[in-house]
This record gives sequence, C-alpha cells and structure tokens, in this order.
Amino acid sequence: MDALVSRAGLLLDLSRPADAARDVEALLKADPNDARGAYLSALLAERDGPDDGGEGIPCQVTSLLDPIPIEMLRYRPQLLMLGGLARFGWIKRKRPNPTLRASLRDQPGAPLPS
Repeated sequence: MDALVSRAGLLLDLSRPADAARDVEALLKADPNDARGAYLSALLAERDGPDDGGEGIPCQVTSLLDPIPIEMLRYRPQLLMLGGLARFGWIKRKRPNPTLRASLRDQPGAPLPS
C-alpha cells in the first residue's frame, strides 16, 4: 500500500496522471477506505477540471479520518497532514482547522499552509 501511495504521488508530480490513476485504482481496490487513496483520487479529479464531479472525494477523505481521535493521528503524521490539507484545500469552513494546526505544531519544518 505504501509503495502504491508513494509511486502515485511521484507520478502526479511528474505530470503522468494516467500512470498515477492506475496506481490509485489499485490502491482503492485493495483498500477502499484508505484516506490516502481518496486524497490522491481527489488530486487526479482536480487535474481533470472542476466539472469532473470530484467534489465529494475530499469529503470522503475527511469522513474517513474524522472518526479517528486526533491524539491517535498525531502518531501517523502523514494522515494528520492529509486530514489538514483536505480541509484546507477543499472544505471551506469558518471554524479552525485543528488537524492542520496539530500537524504544524508536530512538524514545524513541514511545508504546510498556515
């Protein structure tokens, strides 16, 4: 799973979305409840344009991560950052983003939006 996530992320960075989509599809087939797969799927949908219907995917990311107590997410910095970025990038809420704030506190040198 970690290898698929890493390779899909690298392929997205290399502007090879078709190749990344194959890895994301394999990731979601292996575990449809993996928040990382949902996030990568949202990034692919965003690249295809706003009319692709990908607006529900960021909500899927947060719905997968919200039931997990933030105290547990702190031991999984990748998921903590993922939850914060999903809220920051796609979900426009007026309340504070505790997941992103915790990720910034736990990883002060991380390139995260503040």
